[in-house]
Amino acid sequence: MIQPFLTTAIFDNYGANNFCDHLVSLIAQEGESFPSDFALSGRAAYELQRFTNEPCQNFVFVTWNFEHYIKIANELVKFNVKELIKYKELLKFKYKSGSRDLCFEIYFEEKEQPITYYKDIALIPLSSIPNTLL
Repeated sequence: MIQPFLTTAIFDNYGANNFCDHLVSLIAQEGESFPSDFALSGRAAYELQRFTNEPCQNFVFVTWNFEHYIKIANELVKFNVKELIKYKELLKFKYKSGSRDLCFEIYFEEKEQPITYYKDIALIPLSSIPNTLL
């Protein structure tokens, strides 16, 4: 399992880092430190690029690989997620970490998205994050 989130303690919550590592490990190819078609977006990506150190409870990812999107959708049941809603282009669910309910959204986009990196973690650049996800 790759551990880009735990290794650098990206979030202030161990469970959030651990769960994010599990998500990326589901689709990472041999030798990848982070999947090349999956990126963190939304408020979490914004905070990492602005270096605000604000705690985060909402996590948004984007993929432009439909097979990876389907694989994640099918594997989520193994992680005891709550309130899972599956749409054609969006997965919404909650993951309990300690006393916190962490909210996750994973979007499928038809078109490849621009990315930037924070350490080994792919992020959607600030200028490409929709305001609705902030």
